[in-house]
Amino acid sequence: MSYVGGENFANSIDLVAPYGTLVNTVVSDWPKGSNLVAEYKNLSIKFVNIGLPQVTGHHEFRVRQTQVLKEISRLVDAGQLQVHLDRVFPLQQVDR
Repeated sequence: MSYVGGENFANSIDLVAPYGTLVNTVVSDWPKGSNLVAEYKNLSIKFVNIGLPQVTGHHEFRVRQTQVLKEISRLVDAGQLQVHLDRVFPLQQVDR
């Protein structure tokens, strides 16, 4: 999941495992060049503009996002939702 967008989004495509899913939550331009890597790896790429309900004034979607964030917070606080990191690599080292 990319919370940064921009160049980070483009670099993240190479990091996703084959058949994996990349979720970008920041408005970003599609990386310049070919989408060959994403196609070759059969990636699913999803864009979620978390700011759209605020910009468009869609109150029902703002309410829904608030409910989702509260539920995520509840699950984290209860220890029922945790992040499990296997390894962390700087982007410069992922191709080694």
